[in-house]
Amino acid sequence: MGCGASKTIPKRNRTAADIVFDKFDRDGSGKINKKEFKHLCFSMGYNLNDQEVDINMKLLDLSGDGQIERKEFMKWWNKNNKFSQLHWNAERLKLLEAFTEKFKTYDKDNSNAIDHKEFRDLHRDLLAENLTTLPLELCIQELDSNHDGKIVFYEYVRFMLNKDQKEVQKTNKGVL
Repeated sequence: MGCGASKTIPKRNRTAADIVFDKFDRDGSGKINKKEFKHLCFSMGYNLNDQEVDINMKLLDLSGDGQIERKEFMKWWNKNNKFSQLHWNAERLKLLEAFTEKFKTYDKDNSNAIDHKEFRDLHRDLLAENLTTLPLELCIQELDSNHDGKIVFYEYVRFMLNKDQKEVQKTNKGVL
């Protein structure tokens, strides 16, 4: 069992999330890697295939270093629906593939990020394909959640998946 960054957290101040993080940070690096994440999910009753592990790691890894840091883990762990979005059916995978290809088109240097200038062209395409109705500035505000001047892959995918969920919910409400 790893000790991770728990050495810096006094035992009396550790939350359940800290305890879970430390339990699955088996190498004590202060980060959860793919193998550790897969084990964590399995231990919680969610048997993910390798593709689902890869996708979820990319979505949870806000820093883009390929691992889930304690801060990233806490943000995910404290959500009520943390496990509900882990499994990817064929329809969600197809959407993700389309979103990924669109993003790659504008990520010229393969940095996993596009700046606001590059996003302007992507936004034009999203509008033309009716994938968003938001004006450019609102889109950027929505997407660039950490306000660093870049839109990274996970921000884009979350935005597109949430947009898709909202559209589905709107459509379903109209039907009910």
